[in-house]
Amino acid sequence: MLASRGASGATAWVKTWWRMQRSRAHQESLLDVLAKHPVWAQRFDQHPGYFHCAISHYVDRRFSSAQRVSALAQDLVIADRCFGPELSARVSSGERVLLWSLQEGVHLCLGLNDVSVHEGLWALSLRDDTGRRLYLLSFSFRSPEAMLVATLQGPAASEESGLCLVRRLTKQAQGLRPQALMMAALRAVCGAWQIGAIAGIAPQHHIKGRWNLRCKRLRFDYVGFWQEQGGCEASDGHWSLPLMLAPRPPQDIAPQKRAMYKRRQHMIDCMNSQIAKSLNGSSH
Repeated sequence: MLASRGASGATAWVKTWWRMQRSRAHQESLLDVLAKHPVWAQRFDQHPGYFHCAISHYVDRRFSSAQRVSALAQDLVIADRCFGPELSARVSSGERVLLWSLQEGVHLCLGLNDVSVHEGLWALSLRDDTGRRLYLLSFSFRSPEAMLVATLQGPAASEESGLCLVRRLTKQAQGLRPQALMMAALRAVCGAWQIGAIAGIAPQHHIKGRWNLRCKRLRFDYVGFWQEQGGCEASDGHWSLPLMLAPRPPQDIAPQKRAMYKRRQHMIDCMNSQIAKSLNGSSH
């Protein structure tokens, strides 16, 4: 069997088998959670690839087998608590739940991570009317009160179409870059779910952060962005991010830009209100 797969196929097969053996002793906790939460069990049954998170990388590349399985099980339990029965069922079915619309044709949705579940099961995404993904922020629950932003992904900045999209979204968001808009949305989500701490992934601990491949795999400047967001390095190796960003004082804003900043703050206030309404109306 191994010989028929070729050298690279055999290596991958052996690696997967070895990981399965290492994680087998810890799988009971995940199976117990799935038994108690049939809405997630159905998702795992229909999409067995989710189980691969338990035997391979999940969120933080430093995790041991036991830590990985525990993190995955905990993610499901806390998500069920935050989402509530109705929202859990909708998300588990693959629905992208509308939380807010930036403008006609650009919508913020909550759903499953459709890029890589290894980088967090849950995601906020900006989508157009066709459902095309424009930007994505994935996250996982570290505890009932804490969340980790596991990845931020937009269009390839090297492509002209990607640059045009970023400029268009920035203009629609009153000068707020899409990645900053996604973080503002996440903070509103945390407020609705009473999450008291947000962490940002450190690139060296990202599942794609292997030292010799990091530059090719991670094109986004996580460290620079976390610093822009008021973050500081935490003792666990990630970045601790504030729950709120204070608006810029009027005296620090150029007179010709004050009207734009006022519109931006109004947009964020409306977004926060709509997200709270969307989530609180769907949970518990």
